Amino acid sequence: MGLFNRQVKKKTENGNGKANGNAPNGQDTNGHDVPPSPETGEGGAELFDVKTSETMGDRVGGALRDKSPHAIKALMPWIDKARSGPEGRAEFIDKTKEVAWVQADNTVRAISAGMGIADTRAFFRGDPPIEKPNPRYKVHVNAFFAHLRPKYYEKASTKFSHTFALGYLSIYMFLLETITGVILMVFYTPSDRRAYEDIIKIMSSIPYGQLMRDLHRVGAELMVLIVVLHMTRVFLTGSFKPPRSFTWLTGVVLLILTFALSFSGYLLPWDQLAYWAVTIGTSMAKSVPPKEIVGYFSNLIMRGGDTINQNGLLRFYLMHVFALPAITLVLISVHYYRVARSHGISLPAAEEEDPDPAVRKAAKERIDYLPELFTRELLWAAITTFLVVVYSAYVFHAPLQEHSNPLHTPLHTTAPWYFLWIQGLLKDAFVLPAIRALD
Repeated sequence: MGLFNRQVKKKTENGNGKANGNAPNGQDTNGHDVPPSPETGEGGAELFDVKTSETMGDRVGGALRDKSPHAIKALMPWIDKARSGPEGRAEFIDKTKEVAWVQADNTVRAISAGMGIADTRAFFRGDPPIEKPNPRYKVHVNAFFAHLRPKYYEKASTKFSHTFALGYLSIYMFLLETITGVILMVFYTPSDRRAYEDIIKIMSSIPYGQLMRDLHRVGAELMVLIVVLHMTRVFLTGSFKPPRSFTWLTGVVLLILTFALSFSGYLLPWDQLAYWAVTIGTSMAKSVPPKEIVGYFSNLIMRGGDTINQNGLLRFYLMHVFALPAITLVLISVHYYRVARSHGISLPAAEEEDPDPAVRKAAKERIDYLPELFTRELLWAAITTFLVVVYSAYVFHAPLQEHSNPLHTPLHTTAPWYFLWIQGLLKDAFVLPAIRALD
């Protein structure tokens, strides 16, 4: 400490540079050279004026203050007061609480994309916003996923009896299929020699593999059913009319893609049920007039040959995991953007066209997405997940028959259940002759 705290002695004015008349500058009293010190340069030459009295401790302390967090800098002036007595310590404690609260509030605002501690607590308690303007609207600007959702909806359009949450459930099933499908992809090989064995391995050797396969199958069946019900609801309520005509068109295409996604995944287990169901399903394409051109080539493109083999399995796999999901995701984005940003969800006709102005005004009352609709969606997601997992774990198990055999046709072979109506039409006494007449 003596080295850091000693002050630099002033040079003497004589020519030989004596300090206090004892030794020349750069030498001790015995005539030996003096090494440079932190306060001096070569041979003990001064670096700092004696009037400044700057020490190494001062420089280290200054550097620490400069690099300290803002909260610590704000407390430094109060540290000396804390040493002065009880009153100083009380002031220091109050200042520490104030600085800590500000830092914690800023951290929460950064995490929540705009809401402080008080507003976050009010959000989870269901209370109205505390700050003005509404900080919950900032979340829609700063957060990516919240930015995808509107700030508010018209109250009548959010009634469960109007939409039955079918659009939301359709998106939920698509996400469920994506997650479980990616997990199954890790253990599956699209080969006619290994596909069936991989499915058996998933069901018997992979932890929770049976559950993942059951969830994927249940999600696929439910997605087809829910999308059909969603389109039916939109049609019956007249929500397909302008200005929602283009949205309806994208919905029709998404319905077709939903059928294609489910049908393309039907073949992947490569068992007798899958093989012959897809064989019947693809053979129906032969009936598309004119059969020699459209019917033949559409069937050839899907199968990859006259019969379903390795080429057909690989084509169905690539369509199921790459092409169709990519197209579906793009159209879902367009469809959702039109609903969320362009025209919104249609109102119930009984309230939108009611002669009473008060009823029409109440129907268009705004309801914020945060927290009312957000918590409602979380509740629906939790309930749906619970029901699907319980049903898949204890009630339904995805079937798996023996290995596919092109030489053995099982009894009562049919197309997938959502194509049974097409298979029935082709067997009808009127429809089949009518199709043949178009050739």
